[in-house]
Amino acid sequence: MLMFSVAEVMKERAVGVILSGLGRDGAEGLREIIRIGGVCLFQNPKTCLYKEMPEAALKVCTSDFIMSDREIAAKINNF
Repeated sequence: MLMFSVAEVMKERAVGVILSGLGRDGAEGLREIIRIGGVCLFQNPKTCLYKEMPEAALKVCTSDFIMSDREIAAKINNF
């Protein structure tokens, strides 16, 4: 629900981030951020402790950026 709210309020300025985790609920929120014109960042599954969340998101969402967790903060600051 958080990403749906961010998409609704921030529109094309929304930035969604998927990190290591279990489940697939983040993929649904990212799909909405992409639909509204926002940007999505994914932690590279190769660098995740739990790969399920980023792998699920990559199956249903196009990726703007796939990077290590250490690179994500710098990328957000660049926006």
